[in-house]
Parts: sequence; C-alpha cells; structure tokens
Amino acid sequence: MLVRIVGQAPLAATVYSLERLRCGACGQVFTAQEPEGVGPEKYDETAAAMIAQLKYGAGTPFYRLEQLESQLGIPLPAATQWEIVEEEAQVIKPARDELIRQAAQGTVVHNDDTGMRVLMLKRDPKDERTVCSPAASYLSTRAGRSRFTSLEAVMLARTSQRC
Repeated sequence: MLVRIVGQAPLAATVYSLERLRCGACGQVFTAQEPEGVGPEKYDETAAAMIAQLKYGAGTPFYRLEQLESQLGIPLPAATQWEIVEEEAQVIKPARDELIRQAAQGTVVHNDDTGMRVLMLKRDPKDERTVCSPAASYLSTRAGRSRFTSLEAVMLARTSQRC
C-alpha cells in the first residue's frame, strides 16, 4: 500500500470572469452565463462546514483563519466567517435542540477536568488544604448515580467536604 499526502488550503476560491458585451445600437449589456455546476451562491456548503469544523472542532479562532487565508490570497474576514457559519447553523438547529433536550433528561453528571495523574482519590481527613471547588467535587459515584441533584446541594457539599 502506498499513501501520498499533499497539502492544501482549508478553503479554496475560484474566480470566474464572465464576459460582458455591450450592444452598439441600444447600449444594453449582456453577461455570459456562469459555467455548469457553479451556482449563484458565493459560499459553498462545504466552505461553511470547514469553517465551522476549524472553529468549533479544532479551536481555530476566526481571526487566525482570516490571516491564513489572506496569506494564501483569499480574503475572508472573520465577520464574514461568522455570518457564513451562523446562516448554515440554522439547518442543524433542530438536531442541536434535540441533543440538548436529551442531555437535560440525563441522570448522571460527570465533571473531571483533572489535568494530571491522580495518586490518591481522597485526602487524609487531617489535611488542612483548601475545600473542594464545584469543579473538583465528585459529581458521580462509582456506581454511576449522581450524588447531587441540584446546584444548591453541590454548593453545600463544597463547603462541608474536603477532597
């Protein structure tokens, strides 16, 4: 098996210069038709998908994509990127709303933003270090059931427990 990888810009642009001719008798201007397969829309759906993937999937800010595309000769301002993504997001809004609805019906909340290896799960009760924050609190038990049912309960647990 042979694999060949080539580089390309995240977005590509093609400029179509349509011929325009003016009638010598009446002065009316006639413009050539666009090539087949090229619609009247300036931005393709795939461009919107790529911009959204770079922004929300890869974490590339709009201004950084603007700089990259500018270096490649494609003017694409950050505000225009936002407008493109916002317009196309309306198409998937029902799916997004359903995912939010289903997530709201869940019974287990997991929250673990630990960025290091955990050597001990519990501190010694005599340890006088800081009280647990809501982000560090155990929001689910090993059995997978939620220990807290409301924000108030989490806040109460935060002030009364140690990690």
